[in-house]
Amino acid sequence: MSARVCFVALIVGLALAPRRAASQTDNDQFREDTILCDEAYAHLTTCCPGLNASKIHCTYFYSSGGCDDDTVETLPAFTIDESNCIRSMSCSDLVSSGICTKAETPGSSPRVCP
Repeated sequence: MSARVCFVALIVGLALAPRRAASQTDNDQFREDTILCDEAYAHLTTCCPGLNASKIHCTYFYSSGGCDDDTVETLPAFTIDESNCIRSMSCSDLVSSGICTKAETPGSSPRVCP
């Protein structure tokens, strides 16, 4: 391959390569963790009497402020494993195991669902 062809390929590659912006924001709600969290949330609201569902948020948000370096990341209330665990349990098991109560304080340690 000639030097000229290599140079042109390099320029085209650099022009098409994704660039990191000074600031980035990601508000993608079609992620696996947010969808599974929503499904776990629906199961909990069906199974858990008296659940304060307003404390459970299944959204994802990421923002990097760029130069001032203010980075904010909000993750869904439940991890993928926790969501799958909640979804797989019967209503009676959710209540008897205390998961209905733990779910109101997501991100707590230990995890909501083993």
